[in-house]
Amino acid sequence: MPKDDVPPCHPQACAIQSCLTKNGYQEDKCEHLIDEMYKCCARFYRDTGGKGESESCPIESVVQRKVRERGINV
Repeated sequence: MPKDDVPPCHPQACAIQSCLTKNGYQEDKCEHLIDEMYKCCARFYRDTGGKGESESCPIESVVQRKVRERGINV
């Protein structure tokens, strides 16, 4: 698949799945990757003025809440 066809934040979402599988679905082992995905999604929504869509990102309001709750700097 050409790089342009990869949905935004898809590599981060795949990294989370791999990490969870490798670590017996212990989310705490993959927190850093989850934070990176939320950071990626927040940037994606910022860059698209909230109009973008990506199958790899939760809806914008969820991303904003998670970024705030987790104290992620975007």
